Amino acid sequence: MKLLSLTLLVSLTVVGGELLQVLHMLHQSHVFQYLDADEQVRLTEIVAAAEACKLTALAADLGKDMITSLIVHLPGQAETAATKYIMDHIKSEEDGTCVVEVTAPPPQTTRKHGHGH
Repeated sequence: MKLLSLTLLVSLTVVGGELLQVLHMLHQSHVFQYLDADEQVRLTEIVAAAEACKLTALAADLGKDMITSLIVHLPGQAETAATKYIMDHIKSEEDGTCVVEVTAPPPQTTRKHGHGH
């Protein structure tokens, strides 16, 4: 459990991770389980918006106070890590360095159909 928490904290400090990977780690974390259902949904929205370089727009829609009130409910080091994560993403959006990582689908292989003899 401590390893998952550490993994979550490390992942939250990196700008530009893959969304599904970050969300998977978040959902597996004891920090996420600590939140009620509404807070889990909001935190997932925040992470998704951050990874899509849309956190500034989400903060404008939800209000910075709502995001702040969610973050201060996180236990221990998670509050500090989440605050840094959010601030780093907002800064990267503002300075134009926020990048959405897109993983290309694997190339399709073509099957060769043998000719009957």
